[in-house]
Amino acid sequence: IRPEFQAQSGIQENALGYASTDQQAQAADAIWQELSDPMKVLLEGYYNGEELPYAVGKRLEYLGDEYGMSKQEVLRLLGVQQKQ
Repeated sequence: IRPEFQAQSGIQENALGYASTDQQAQAADAIWQELSDPMKVLLEGYYNGEELPYAVGKRLEYLGDEYGMSKQEVLRLLGVQQKQ
């Protein structure tokens, strides 16, 4: 999706929303698969109120860079995917 794209109709808006959501879901799945099982457990703990371990945060930073996202964006994206 081109960043400058502006939807001109309801159909285009719906398509844009679907494409963005689908791309985000694919990125979240890809990042999740890159994490080791122990890191997944620690990340789930973070979403349940525990502190995010440094090593997990650094791994998410590294993976986020590959997808053009910050660590916070990756955390938000994975958190949304976890709740669905």
